[in-house]
Amino acid sequence: MKAIALLIRRGLQQHALSSLLAALLVALATGGLLTVWTVRTAAREAFADAAGPFDAVLGARGSPLQLVMAGLLHLEPAQGRLPANEAVNLKHHPAVAAATPIAIGDSYKGWRIVGVSSDFFSPEIWGSLKAPELRSGGQWFADDGHQLVVGSHAAAQLGLKPGDHLHPEHGLDYSKEASEDHEHDEEFIVSGVLKPTGTPMDRVLWVPLQAMQTLSGHDPAAAHSASLILVKFKPNAGAAAFQLAQQMNREAGPYTLAWPVAALIAGLFDRLMWVDHVLSLGAMMAMVMAALCVVVALQGSMSARQRDWAILRAMGAHRSQLLASVAGEAGGIGLCGIILGYAIYATLAGMITWQVQLRTGVILDMTRANPALIIGPVCMCFLCLISGLWPAWQAYRTAVSDKLAARS
Repeated sequence: MKAIALLIRRGLQQHALSSLLAALLVALATGGLLTVWTVRTAAREAFADAAGPFDAVLGARGSPLQLVMAGLLHLEPAQGRLPANEAVNLKHHPAVAAATPIAIGDSYKGWRIVGVSSDFFSPEIWGSLKAPELRSGGQWFADDGHQLVVGSHAAAQLGLKPGDHLHPEHGLDYSKEASEDHEHDEEFIVSGVLKPTGTPMDRVLWVPLQAMQTLSGHDPAAAHSASLILVKFKPNAGAAAFQLAQQMNREAGPYTLAWPVAALIAGLFDRLMWVDHVLSLGAMMAMVMAALCVVVALQGSMSARQRDWAILRAMGAHRSQLLASVAGEAGGIGLCGIILGYAIYATLAGMITWQVQLRTGVILDMTRANPALIIGPVCMCFLCLISGLWPAWQAYRTAVSDKLAARS
């Protein structure tokens, strides 16, 4: 074994450049494949968790997915309004545990402002999930006041803290030049900052629903309207929830009940599945190319070392030792590439996580156990070992007499 290990080490050292390039390609292929597989799973789980305690979203007639994107992910505007007292009607339904109206449509320096009642943050609404909490020194707003609570990410980007004053701006599109012309007359005071939740809540400025409904410049009808109503069903209310959805989504009805939220978010990722397939195929092709580069690197090494192999054979080295040493070189290149591949994966995953949080507020949990983190590297290592079989077989068949013949 010591002799084989020495042969492997000497082989890698003598052809360090080609071995390093092959290992780098292995690393890029491994890192890319791990990133595609794990980010896809983490994103699907994180966005499903971003719905919080709510199972459905009720809004004006339209796309169910658009309602979820507007009401829970805070990535789209709300299309139309509905009477806020529909929330009261929903609460009387036997399947509904909670119905919370929200108002959308204004912003502050491009950061969305959402009007909710103070019980939106209560543990009763959130149930078994962890309810939002304030950082020390903050307090929740009163339903009849002009205070606001700022999400952690929005507060960090805007530099807001308790006691700061601001004026909401019309619309969700921010223009620095026209922001003063679009300001509402009402002034709000920051009463608290949320602790990080890892959800889109971190990107939102939360104000009392009543204050949002009655802002100057709004249609007077908005004082009794809501943009959307977030609905939480009681446990084991599947059949009753289905009946309610059928009733709300009837063809001639004025409303759409987006339910179930988890399935709608999963459907969003299913629509983008072709992107995952393309990226996965590209990563797999890169793995094959990396394995071929290992073959090329070893083939070049073999061409330069045939006389060395013959000398070793003449000195008593067994064919199997030469076979094992060349296969070991392939495995060594693969192992080095895989270790570097994990580093590339960590870098790419960190960059993607940062971008997703920056744009959506959702934090991808890349620490969750994922079989891909084992399966991918094992497959890559296996490919590298397979790629070393042909050069290893050539070493095995090295003829002592031919390679030691005198050269003219």
